[in-house]
Amino acid sequence: MAQAILAQAPLLLKSTPLHLALCSGAARPAMKRSRSGFVLTPAGWYTTESEAVRRNLTEEAFLHDLEAYGTRTVKLDLKDCRQLSDAAVQAVAERCQGLAQLNVANCHRLTDAALLAVAESCPGLAQLDISGCPGLTDAAAVSVVRSCPSLVVLDARWCTGLSISKKRSMDPLGYYRQLQQAAVTSDSAKVLLVGPGMAGKTSVARALQHGPGAGALTALEERTMALEQATLWDQMHLYDFGGQPEYYPWHRLFLTPEALYLVFTVAGQPLEQLQREVQEQLQHLLCTAGAVPVLLVLGKADMAEDPAGLEDAARALKESVRAWAAKMSALSVDGQPLRVPLILGAHVVSASTGRGLPDLQRAMRLALLATDDHGARLLPRFKALVPESYERVRGLLRAVMYREDVATALACEPTGGGLLRAGEPPSVCFLRFDELLKALQRALEDTADEVRRPFLAGGPETVLRDALSLFEGEGLILRTGAAGAEGLVHLDPSWLVDAVRGLADHRLCARYGKDLQERTIKDLARTWEQAKGSLSSSEYEGLLRDYARTGVAKEALLHRLFEPAMSGYGLQLAELRKIFEELDMLFETGEDGACVVPVQLDDTPPGGFEEECELGAGSAFCEVVGTIGLGYLPPGFTQRLIVDMRRKLGEYHRCFSLGGVIKQYADSETKAIFFFDLERCQLTLRAQAPPEGRGREAHRVALHQRVNEMKEVVHHIARQWAGLELTFTADPVVNFEAATHANEKACAKLRLRGLRVHSTFKSEDALDMMVVADGVQQAGASWTWVHNGQRQATWFKTWRQKCMEANIIVVLFTKKYRDSFTDALKQEATVIKGMYESKLAKLYVLDPEEHSPEVVQVNLLKGAEGMGDIGAWLGFLTQHGVN
Repeated sequence: MAQAILAQAPLLLKSTPLHLALCSGAARPAMKRSRSGFVLTPAGWYTTESEAVRRNLTEEAFLHDLEAYGTRTVKLDLKDCRQLSDAAVQAVAERCQGLAQLNVANCHRLTDAALLAVAESCPGLAQLDISGCPGLTDAAAVSVVRSCPSLVVLDARWCTGLSISKKRSMDPLGYYRQLQQAAVTSDSAKVLLVGPGMAGKTSVARALQHGPGAGALTALEERTMALEQATLWDQMHLYDFGGQPEYYPWHRLFLTPEALYLVFTVAGQPLEQLQREVQEQLQHLLCTAGAVPVLLVLGKADMAEDPAGLEDAARALKESVRAWAAKMSALSVDGQPLRVPLILGAHVVSASTGRGLPDLQRAMRLALLATDDHGARLLPRFKALVPESYERVRGLLRAVMYREDVATALACEPTGGGLLRAGEPPSVCFLRFDELLKALQRALEDTADEVRRPFLAGGPETVLRDALSLFEGEGLILRTGAAGAEGLVHLDPSWLVDAVRGLADHRLCARYGKDLQERTIKDLARTWEQAKGSLSSSEYEGLLRDYARTGVAKEALLHRLFEPAMSGYGLQLAELRKIFEELDMLFETGEDGACVVPVQLDDTPPGGFEEECELGAGSAFCEVVGTIGLGYLPPGFTQRLIVDMRRKLGEYHRCFSLGGVIKQYADSETKAIFFFDLERCQLTLRAQAPPEGRGREAHRVALHQRVNEMKEVVHHIARQWAGLELTFTADPVVNFEAATHANEKACAKLRLRGLRVHSTFKSEDALDMMVVADGVQQAGASWTWVHNGQRQATWFKTWRQKCMEANIIVVLFTKKYRDSFTDALKQEATVIKGMYESKLAKLYVLDPEEHSPEVVQVNLLKGAEGMGDIGAWLGFLTQHGVN
């Protein structure tokens, strides 16, 4: 076997991986084994099967082997030999000038000097693997490609110093051949602003553009909805994201690896709150973009009660976040360390006064040229050479957008810059990749040979894909959908922003206040009626209220929600529905064109969901539980899963934002049930059915198969994020008769999932309230803590926001509360009283002298509408002037 393989060495040159281990078997030919543990085969292959030998290979031992075998070595496999430096590879170039294959993957110490030596002395090199070598740059890669005309394989994955390191779809060999022919300099980069709502992102972005004070927002309605775009200093394409959770699933489309991220939080909050808000954003980036450069921004510094202490808070935040990043970097997925966002600094700023803005601007410019611990550029594309043919594609895209002659555009000298023209909206905002490829092929037919030659050398499709990959990294375009010909290329992503604003409008959610929700509904309905819509204002109000309550949009409502995109970009409703279904943003219900929009689904299970999950006597079920090892469920995961479950398993009988019941057929008794436990970061998958006289074994097989189908869907969705570490219980739980008792507890927790509980109490009573909170969380509900330990001016605003989001409010009505009814407690009581009287939340009044703290959990599980002596508390408020 080994003899046959070695005899075919020339044939295998193009197809055999460089790290191929030696074959086992009795017919192995004679080979020389060195003191280092490596062997040299008769065919001149220097390698080893032992990972330990690779790790322990010293430079001295390798140079000794090279002295003995160098002239006979044509294939050199040094993968994972991390002790080797440039000197070792330079010695290889000197001794092994007939080298055909070289694998130095993960040799972290190598720099350009090593590759330049190979380029000079080994012109016959056919395969080169430099993956995982962060110290290499484009200059060395171009030199090798230029000097080694026989090179047919170049593996450059995870070479973070190369300008294509994060563009896995690109062909590195083709790219560098293009680069050596003709090149221009890339002068633009993508910058994204992320963080919670009302953190000051838009104000800071405008202040950076126009100066302090010019960017400060004064009205609630000025908050960013979904996304805003801008150009900063003629070199940064700015993406400003709305910070409400309804937009998070949508953000993922724009989170790309090769970009600078500004992560915002509000200055003046307790350190724990700052850490929580920042880590939520960093976890999202970890799963989607990986090791991207990040600047932390503490906004609204002018509103903090203690402005002098903010710099200390910023330093403490930076250090704590770096400690988190170090902890996450120690984890691995598939044997590789997690690629964790890199924290470059923390800045305290104010858009109103200008505090910290010059420092932030300077830090942003420096970040575009920053390097990591290995000296590799974090944004290697910025200020790097780009193949001229790719820049010609930029001109082609402009011509397509404005319906101009594509051949003329392709032949013009590259000009760089953006794709849009000021004050001139494009005629084409998006098209399928295959349509764009046809436009390029038509243009090439009518252009000069010197223009056509680079495209034909690399292949028009490859050049186009690689150019689009670079433009997406600059923030100019967006690619969605399938990776092949059917994938969409969004030449002007603004149209997508306009389309999603109405669909995911956060103002329609009750969690931001009933007043805002009702005002938004009435304003939209009135505007649509005045625009000569097909329905009256009251009819539109009804559709909007149904949408806000159920997440289901009737066709007439979809038409109005998509109207900005339809009128502004000449699109049709059917076209939009298809695109957004491909993006997992909606799916049809089959009822007169109505669609479910997962981002608008309620967190609380709908009526009847618990009954659907109950297991009666004789019921059969098969169940597995999946756990996300990262301990974090990324935004958009549940929404995409809801859409994909429906697409592949059947129609929903009931669904909410964290689960659903699916039936393959309308009259089917077999149910596919899934639901999330956010506290444990777990997902339960269950197939359930009554026996109906079928044999147990038949049920076992059918239900087990259904659960496996559900698992396949979940794994498909999970692969869209990095580092989740999703694992399922090895063997499914199968039960045919009892299980009622175990299911009761699960159903009770399911009923409480999504329920938010808030509280008011004297700080001296915190221990009692901690017991209450523990019981609430054990019951399956969410508990929110907000304290004012640092006497921050912004504290009450945060407390009120959390209170307005709550379904149940617990008042710890103790003797200390009654004896020292402070102004802060009065503020809280005013809000709680208003919510209770408006029936926006249930009220639980706990007096520890009457009941133990555990009674709150009991009432939660019972679904009690109220608890304790509510009248006594209300009377107490009246006595103290709280109206």
